[in-house]
Amino acid sequence: MLSFLFSRFYVPAGKPQYSMLTMILSTVCNFFFDWLFIVKLQLGMAGTAYANLIANVVSVLFGLVFFSSKSCEIGFGKPQGDIWKLHRECFSLGLPQFMTSVALSMNSYIANRVLLNVGGEECVSAYTIVNNIQFMLLGCLFGFSGSVCPLVSYAYGERNRAKVRRLIGQIIRLTTGLVIIITAIFILGRQFLLSLYFKVDTLPAIREMATRGMTVAPLGFFTLSYNILTIDVFVALNDNKTSTILTILENVVFANLIMILLPYIFGVDGVWFTLAVSELLTFFFTAYFIYRNRNLEMVA
Repeated sequence: MLSFLFSRFYVPAGKPQYSMLTMILSTVCNFFFDWLFIVKLQLGMAGTAYANLIANVVSVLFGLVFFSSKSCEIGFGKPQGDIWKLHRECFSLGLPQFMTSVALSMNSYIANRVLLNVGGEECVSAYTIVNNIQFMLLGCLFGFSGSVCPLVSYAYGERNRAKVRRLIGQIIRLTTGLVIIITAIFILGRQFLLSLYFKVDTLPAIREMATRGMTVAPLGFFTLSYNILTIDVFVALNDNKTSTILTILENVVFANLIMILLPYIFGVDGVWFTLAVSELLTFFFTAYFIYRNRNLEMVA
């Protein structure tokens, strides 16, 4: 939790590169200690847990040193003012992210039940593989959105309408370019990415289903990226109500409803089209809220 918290504050502190640095540092530690504990010391799954613990501790120590520096713009201090009011406001602004976390847990349970019914354990395995690859590539979108939205929030706090619009325009263009690159890697590198999970000529049924999923999955990447971006931008603009509505529609209503309906009608193929259809439906509401707030009323 501390590692994640610190990573969010490097950008407002004017050091966004430190967020990347701690991520690289944590990853290197994970790789090294996984090898040490699992391969050399034969600790098995316990070795994985120890490696993960050490990687997180290293990230936290880096953050503690950085934010303890007197030269840092953001640092530790004594609580001031109405602490409970601050907590309420933080929870209110963080509600979309909280709903997302709860919804993802719900989605996993519902998806596994549906997958077992329509395709058995092989379908669950194929879906998990495709999801892992998606997360590996799309994770940079979440990181990008989380890093740039504090800049929008700062400009909004300054009541600088022109700066907010300029930042949002730049973010949209960068997001578009990033999604094009991710989609290209996903499509052109499909066989290589799957080879990370399969040896040659092994598990042909699972591999065939996963290949089908890798073909269909990119259909939802563009709408997914803009939905994620819009939700985070509305939080940055202090409109957590709209952000929460979009989060519930995306992760609770459409994701679960489509996951139940499409596989029931189209079988295993319906599983692979779930992301594209649910994100497209969410995007219609995203476009509506963007249009409704196009004039961007600034706080007084």
